[in-house]
Amino acid sequence: MYLDQEYLYGWLAYLTGVVVLFACVWYATRFMRGSPLRRLILLLMTVTLIVPWTADPDLNYLAPAWIIAGSEALFDNATAFWRAGFPLVVAQLCALILSAFAEIMLYSKRKPNKKKRTGRKQSNAAKTDKATSQHAA
Repeated sequence: MYLDQEYLYGWLAYLTGVVVLFACVWYATRFMRGSPLRRLILLLMTVTLIVPWTADPDLNYLAPAWIIAGSEALFDNATAFWRAGFPLVVAQLCALILSAFAEIMLYSKRKPNKKKRTGRKQSNAAKTDKATSQHAA
C-alpha cells in the first residue's frame, strides 16, 4: 500500500493537472467571454474532475469519482458504476441548480439601458428647461 506522503503527492500531481486543463479550456473558450454556456462548461468540467470518492470501500483513501466510476463500470459490471457515479451525478446536479440560480440572480441584477440615442441635438425647449431649473436652485 502507499504511504500517506505518496498519496498526497499523487493528489497534488492530479490537482496540478486539473488546474492546467482548466486553464487550457478557459483559454480555448475565450471567444465565449461572458457566455452562460462557457461558465457551464467550466463548472461541469471542474465538478467532474474534482469530486472525490473512496477508492476501495474498505479503505479511507480517496480518488477522483470519475476514475473510480469508470474503472468499476469497465472492469466489474455496469451496476458497479453507481458506487462512485451516484455521488458524482448528485454533485453535478447540485452544481447545475446553483449555477442556474446564480445566472438568474446575475440576469436580474442587470439594468436595461433606458437611454435611447436618436442622434439628434437637444431641442431648445429642453435646453431652456434645464437652464431655468439651474437658475431657480
